[in-house]
Amino acid sequence: MSHSDWLQSVRANDGRKWEIEEIDGKSYYTEVRKNPYGTDQETAKAKRAKENRQKLAKRTAKEGKPYAWRQGYNICTGQYTGGNSVPILSGSTFNRKKPKKYPAKKSVELPVHVMSKRSKGKIRDKAQAFFAAAKERTFVTLTFIDHIDDRAAKKVLNKFLTVVRREVKGFKYLVISEHQQERPTKTIHFHMLANKKLPVGRYNPLWVLQQYNAGLVGHRANGEAISGGEIATRYNDGTMGEALNPFQIEKAYCISAIANYLTKYVTKQSTGEEFGCLTWHCSRKVSRLFTSQEVTPSTFRYMTSFSNYKVDRETGQCWAPAVLTGAFYTLVFVNNKQAARKLLAMLEAVNRWILDDEEPDRTLKDAYQRYGSGQKKFDPSTIVEGIIAKTKFLAHVPDTKKVEAQ
Repeated sequence: MSHSDWLQSVRANDGRKWEIEEIDGKSYYTEVRKNPYGTDQETAKAKRAKENRQKLAKRTAKEGKPYAWRQGYNICTGQYTGGNSVPILSGSTFNRKKPKKYPAKKSVELPVHVMSKRSKGKIRDKAQAFFAAAKERTFVTLTFIDHIDDRAAKKVLNKFLTVVRREVKGFKYLVISEHQQERPTKTIHFHMLANKKLPVGRYNPLWVLQQYNAGLVGHRANGEAISGGEIATRYNDGTMGEALNPFQIEKAYCISAIANYLTKYVTKQSTGEEFGCLTWHCSRKVSRLFTSQEVTPSTFRYMTSFSNYKVDRETGQCWAPAVLTGAFYTLVFVNNKQAARKLLAMLEAVNRWILDDEEPDRTLKDAYQRYGSGQKKFDPSTIVEGIIAKTKFLAHVPDTKKVEAQ
């Protein structure tokens, strides 16, 4: 473009931008396009990016709430959200966003896992949600007959659980790792909460056999080693309990007992203690259980009332729930587990569907009708998305036993 044309455009102030380009020693004026790789029209991707920038500038999301109140099995929280959207149910893998896939980095160093404060809290919440949703509850302790490192112990456990899952239909579990502090070697052992009763006569010999297959050797009380041939014989004739009993099982009676039982073992672990394997893990169905539910502000008044007091049955002494208040949050700790469960009816109903293999995204319609919805029109394909996206509530969730009796 010539100098006169450029000057005319500048005087007209038509909004176009120019740059000087030299070709063969002569200067030319070239128009700078808005999109050098395409047309000047704004693309759909650019429009979405512009809308997102505008929302970010407002510091609020669409239909967002400035405050959120949540009730869990161990704590009731109220916090400032900044207007961000909050799900009705949380604590499940359904709430997770799909992570971005990056190329794996090759590392010579083995990973180290730590029992953090957050891990301890997640263990308590997930275990109590599992207990409330399961029909049968057992607590299993798996110890080792000889010292073994953490990674090898995890391999033995995985082989054992593979056999159990194949033999026991619908078996779900939650496993917690612990180091035995009373031993100089601090050998690892596992505590497991399960939804099925495992016969000791079958799974005690299996647990011992898996350890012998890994190269461990058991000893009698006098220090004498037990040979592999004797173990094979006892495994076949069912007399393994006369020599070794590293498998122990007991019934879990109530949710308060399981909370105290787990707290006993979890708090024994020093925060920051390193493990060569995962500090805890669970089956896929248990990881999908929800652990907290959105509630109303009146829940705080209920949780600070006498309904949430802790009472000593022997002395009659009462303890009020602890309350922590900060600039952007308020926490009320749960003393009475049954008081908290009265507010979690919808959460426990959804968790029962998940454990009963009636997942909301598959056969939710039959499960919803069985637990008694009282609704004629129901769309099973959108209920879970609606619950997570805070658009649907289960207003009426009656007792399961009463519904089946009717």
